[in-house]
Amino acid sequence: MDGQMRMLTLGVDWHDSAPAWRPDGRGLVVTARRLTGVGSGLHVLDLARSGEVERHPLTQSRGLDDHSPTVSPDGAYVVFVREDNLWRVSLADGRVLRLTGGFKKSRAPRFLPSGRIVCLWSEGKNHGIDVLDADGRNRENLWQGPVFYRSLVPSPDGRYFAATFTYDLQFHPSAALRARQPEEVRLLDAHGRMVGRLEHSWRHTNHSPDWAR
Repeated sequence: MDGQMRMLTLGVDWHDSAPAWRPDGRGLVVTARRLTGVGSGLHVLDLARSGEVERHPLTQSRGLDDHSPTVSPDGAYVVFVREDNLWRVSLADGRVLRLTGGFKKSRAPRFLPSGRIVCLWSEGKNHGIDVLDADGRNRENLWQGPVFYRSLVPSPDGRYFAATFTYDLQFHPSAALRARQPEEVRLLDAHGRMVGRLEHSWRHTNHSPDWAR
């Protein structure tokens, strides 16, 4: 790595965020929003050897928000969030499949080494971590409680999660002292139980972790 920076998009027509690499390293899937429009869709950014970036729309928002893309290990499809549910779109033909429903508001999907999907969810004041098959079947709960995690990333071997801790609704005697505690990065085991803090500061917010491979 030479540390050189390359500008991929200029933010003139589209505001791009939440990039997710394709497994072959030849492109990204991003959340794209028109600067003057409403709703966001998913776009594929192909990285050509010439240095040019080719943009291809993958989903049409139609006033909805498609966001938080993550690409399957085989590069065949993308799982994303639409209206608090998980959806799947094929990179080959753009076919879309809804994976979750009900009262749980799902967010932050990621793929486990097994090919299954892990996601965070909230329902009222209860929060949790679920896993499900790539077709939306066999949904299982790993953990639930009063702690809200904003993001969750499985380790390459699937033994741990790195999570962005945002707040805990459970009452603590020292809650008043921690009322303004910034976000921190926690290490969880494969069942969602806290193992320890990876990064914590009373002065700085720590969030959006990822694993080095």
